[in-house]
Amino acid sequence: MLLLFGRSLPQNLSRYFSDRAAQDGHRVIFASMGNFPSSEAFSELRALPAEDLKGQPVVVFQSFAQAGEFSANDYFVQMLWAGDTLKRYGAGPLWAIAPFGPYTRQDQERAGKMDSVACEAAAKHLAMDFEGLSAIELHSEKARKLMEDRFGQGRVFSIDPTEVFLRDLQTQSLQNPVVVSPDKGANARADTLAKKLGADRFYVDKERSEIVNTKVAGSSGDVENRDAVMVDDMADTFGTGANSAKLVRSKGASRIFFYSAHPVLSGPAWDRLAKLMGEGDIDRVRFGNTIARNAEAENFAQQYGPDIADKIGFLGMEEVLYNHVNKVIAHHPAMKI
Repeated sequence: MLLLFGRSLPQNLSRYFSDRAAQDGHRVIFASMGNFPSSEAFSELRALPAEDLKGQPVVVFQSFAQAGEFSANDYFVQMLWAGDTLKRYGAGPLWAIAPFGPYTRQDQERAGKMDSVACEAAAKHLAMDFEGLSAIELHSEKARKLMEDRFGQGRVFSIDPTEVFLRDLQTQSLQNPVVVSPDKGANARADTLAKKLGADRFYVDKERSEIVNTKVAGSSGDVENRDAVMVDDMADTFGTGANSAKLVRSKGASRIFFYSAHPVLSGPAWDRLAKLMGEGDIDRVRFGNTIARNAEAENFAQQYGPDIADKIGFLGMEEVLYNHVNKVIAHHPAMKI
């Protein structure tokens, strides 16, 4: 298969694939995917003879969150144009790998509202050129099923990052751990982690007053004198994480760890993280490296110093993704020539 990488990804992810691709019969190809100064998106294949492309299955990698100079919407349109360009010049079946999937939190209609169900709309557009989609930790099973309705059964995968989190936690000498879900939407992934850790559970309920404004509505469980491990699929403004961390600390937790697959980290997120750590409300934060955040992390370290910055880290998702591509997508019937 041919592997094509977009610009929203951490460099170590594409580097890992480049190092391993040849031994498994894959080849990394390159494209220029970006925007003109007017913000109009473009996609251009680079240094690839047309005969090398014709009929070949291609996996295209792109995350859909603001990173660097481009927005989530920019990256999505660039992905659409890449699919069209590949097909226009004779590529075989295409598969989309979105380490951070497109618009997946927009997966429901609320009573009395006319909400966009954007995850399904995104899948509708991608499915015009792509045979399927894989992402790390899609926001919900409902989102996965809505997208699968557009791609077809067995063509949308949500890759579980729990083993990556577990390996990191096993280095921390946990004392009587309890796994915390910061809202109801995180219950299933928290249950999975708790089962693998052999840990108890603590539940937090939240209320959402606006799209991005939340507050704690209640909780149940026991965290007193125990290590609390919070887990969620994404951290955006870090409002939910901050509220839950403060609650868990007020209930007497010894240490608080936070794990999330996707470092969206928009708006006040970095400042909230600095305040939580400075005030002792959270001890360790680990994100999956599904979105390029190197520049922001470096700026954070310069602003707040190593004592705070060293508490934040990024866990490699390269092996999880590579194994999925090599063992699942490479053998998927839809990707056969």
